[in-house]
Amino acid sequence: MIINILKYIFLNPALLVFLILFGMTPDAYSQDWEGEIQDVEIVIVKDREITLPPANRIFDKVPPVPAPRIPTTVTYRFEDANFVPPMLDLKLRPLRMSDEPIPKLYGNYVKAGFGNFTTPYLEGYVNNKRDKVYAYGAYARFIASRTGPVDGVNSGSGELSANVFGKYFTKSSVWSGQAGFNRQYYHFYGYPPGAFAEKEQIFQAFTHFNLGGSVKSSDLSEPFQYELRADIDLISDRLEASERDFTIQSNNSYKINDQISADIRADMSIMGRSDIGIPPGSRNLFRLRPTVQYRLFDNLVIEGGVNLIFENDTLGGANNFHFYPHARAAYELDDKFSVFAGIDGDIERITYRSLMFQNPFLGQSIDVYNSNKTFEFYGGIKGTLMSRLSGESGISLSTYKNLFFFQNRDAIVPEFFDVVYDTVNTTILNYYAELNYQELEQTRAGIRADFYIYNSNQFAKAWHRPGTKITATVAHNIYDKILLKSELFLMAGIWAPDVLADGDPVKLSPAIDLNIKGEYLFSSRFSIFLHFNNIFGNEYQLLYNYPVRGFQVLGGATYSF
Repeated sequence: MIINILKYIFLNPALLVFLILFGMTPDAYSQDWEGEIQDVEIVIVKDREITLPPANRIFDKVPPVPAPRIPTTVTYRFEDANFVPPMLDLKLRPLRMSDEPIPKLYGNYVKAGFGNFTTPYLEGYVNNKRDKVYAYGAYARFIASRTGPVDGVNSGSGELSANVFGKYFTKSSVWSGQAGFNRQYYHFYGYPPGAFAEKEQIFQAFTHFNLGGSVKSSDLSEPFQYELRADIDLISDRLEASERDFTIQSNNSYKINDQISADIRADMSIMGRSDIGIPPGSRNLFRLRPTVQYRLFDNLVIEGGVNLIFENDTLGGANNFHFYPHARAAYELDDKFSVFAGIDGDIERITYRSLMFQNPFLGQSIDVYNSNKTFEFYGGIKGTLMSRLSGESGISLSTYKNLFFFQNRDAIVPEFFDVVYDTVNTTILNYYAELNYQELEQTRAGIRADFYIYNSNQFAKAWHRPGTKITATVAHNIYDKILLKSELFLMAGIWAPDVLADGDPVKLSPAIDLNIKGEYLFSSRFSIFLHFNNIFGNEYQLLYNYPVRGFQVLGGATYSF
C-alpha cells in the first residue's frame, strides 16, 4: 500500500512539488525537531503505457421517419369595426410671422447748390409712389455760370430744362409719353485776343421743344416683340435758324424657335429747316432693315440682312436710293470669351440739333447733310477676365462720303464755325479697348480708350476730330454713407485750320479733365454734396479759340420727400 501511495505521488509532479515545499505534516516546520535523516531510495518508473481498445464510429445518417400529409383548410373571417371618434374642438392659434415692412419710398427730391464763376444750381424730381398701373413725374434743372474763361461775362453760359413724362402698364403692353423744354445760352467768345465785343452782340441761345410717345410689348415670354415710337422736335436759335423734325421708329422681332429669330426695323423722318441764305426745303429719309439670326452648335450665332434706305438729302451727286449688306457672326470660345466680326453700311442722319449739341458756336447759313457710311468692317473679342472684371477690344475700318468737319469761318469772324463736308471719300480706322469692374454695389470702375486714324481726300486733317479719346470712371460706396465718384477725360490729336494764318493746320494741346464728386448721406432724406471739376485747372480747347473754364467747385445739399 505504501508503495502504491509513493507511485501515485511521483506520478503527479504537482503534488510532489507541494509536499517538498510544505512538508508532509505540520511538524515539518517545527524548529525543535531532532534526529537524523535516514537515506531512502526512491525508484521512478516511466515506461508504463496505457492502451485502450479501438472504437468503431458510425457515419451513416439516420433517415427521418416519413409522416403522413394531412390536408388542412384555412378560413378567414372579417368583421367590420364600427368606431365613432369623439368630436374634436381644437382651438389652435397658428403662429403668424410678422410682415416684412415695406421701406418708405421717397419719389421726390430737390437739389440745390452754388459754385465759383457765379454758378447757381437747382434740380428737382417729382414722381408718383408705387403703382402697378401708372408711373408719372416731372423733372426740372437750372444751372448757369455768369462768367467764364474769357472776359468774364462775355463767356458766360447756362441751361434751363423741364420735362414731364408718364407710363401706363397693361398685361401685354406699356404706353409712355413725354413732353420737354430746353433752353441753352452761350456767347461767341472765340474772337481774337484783345478784340472788344459787347456781350449782347455775341449772345446766342437755343430753344428746343420735344413731344413724343411710344408703345411696346411688356410680356417678354411672347415670341413676338414690338415697339413703336413717334417724336416731334422743334428747335430755333437767336440767329433766326430753325428746324422741324418728325420721326417714327418701329422695332419688331419674332422668335421662330430656339435657333432662329427675325427682326424688322424701320424708321422715317420728315425734316424742314430755315436759315438765312438757305432756301426752305424738306429733308426726308426712310429706312428698312430686315435681318435673320440663326444659332448653330450652341456657340455660333450668325446674322444676315440688308439695309434699304431712301433719302432726298443729296450732296455731291449722291443717289437717292442706297442698298447695304449686313452680316455679323459671334463665336463663343468658352463660357468666358467670344469673338465677333461683321460688315455693315448706313446713312447717319445729321440734323441741325445734333450739330448744335456738338458745337454750339455755329454761325448763320449752315449746311446740313446726312453722312453716308458706304462700308464698315469690324471685329473684336469680349469676355470675362476675372470674376468681377470684364473687357472688350476690337477694330473697325469705315469709309464715308459727306463726312462733316468743323472749321472756323474766316479771319473776319473767327468766332463763328462752319460745317464742311468731304464729298469724295474719308477712311476711318478705329481701335478700341475697354475694361469694366464691379464689386457688388460698393465699387464700379470702367475705362475705354479709342484711337482713330483719318484719311480725308479733301482736307489736310480731320478738323476738330480727336485722334485719341480716353474716358475712365470710378464710383465707390462707403457703408451707404459716403458716395464717391471720379471721372477722367482725355482727348488728344485734334487739328484745326488757323484762319488767321491762311488756314495752316494747328494742333491743339491735349485736353485732360479730372472730376471728383462726393456726397455724404446724413439720412435717407438729407445729404450734402461737393463737386470738383477740372481739378488740373487746364483751360484746354476742344474747339479752336474756345478755352474751357479752369478749376471749378460746386457744393450744395439734397432733400428727398
